[in-house]
Amino acid sequence: MLRFFRTIRKTLMEQNKIRTYLKYAIGEIALVMIGILLALQVNNWNQNRLQEHEEFFYLAKLQQSIAQDTTTYIGVIGFLDLAINSISTIQNELNNTGIESFSLDITSPLLSTYKRSIERSTWDNLISTGKISLIHNNVVSDSLFKYYYDYENNILGWNEAQTHYTREIIAPFLMEFDDTNWEAFDITISNLGDDVPILMQRNISDYRDEALFRNILRFKTSALKSVRQSYIETLQSAKSLITLIEQELIKTG
Repeated sequence: MLRFFRTIRKTLMEQNKIRTYLKYAIGEIALVMIGILLALQVNNWNQNRLQEHEEFFYLAKLQQSIAQDTTTYIGVIGFLDLAINSISTIQNELNNTGIESFSLDITSPLLSTYKRSIERSTWDNLISTGKISLIHNNVVSDSLFKYYYDYENNILGWNEAQTHYTREIIAPFLMEFDDTNWEAFDITISNLGDDVPILMQRNISDYRDEALFRNILRFKTSALKSVRQSYIETLQSAKSLITLIEQELIKTG
């Protein structure tokens, strides 16, 4: 093609057709520019197509991660319900002067903690690599930021507060007040066993005389209810976000 253009230029110059040559030269430049613009447009189209494919991939991964989170939330909420009900039973029996001993092990609901990690590897990867910009829908990206921000500041905040109180106040009290097995202080919702005797509990009358124990029951109930409410709100947010991402996947798919 270039050889063809050179031949035309040479012929025009030999025939001394300067005006015709200038018109031809301008046309040749225009053709080159059009070719460059077309190449750029094809390249941009290619890049956009690759970015859309990558955006779809990350949105699908985020949807899977958040769906996995909902399973975690539901499980923890169930354990929190059990703990709240158990403490309610302890409080009722504490106030019933006709009962001499608790009907359940008080250690489990008082020493258990309920912190669970969520699946955030895809989100962390998007943030660390700067690829969060791949998500073009601002409503989706803002909702994702809010979801992970709320988890960090609400659920983790409440969990840390009640875990700190459990370790710093409840555990030392039980260690001094009861003949407590060390296994009692390694309780989580994943390794809790009903067949392991971990506490030689006193008669209820001894606990009734302890203002700290009554305060512990009130605080633990309040803290667990707050943690539970945070999990419920985050669960609802997760479900809404899954729906929002699904709609975006349909658009970009």
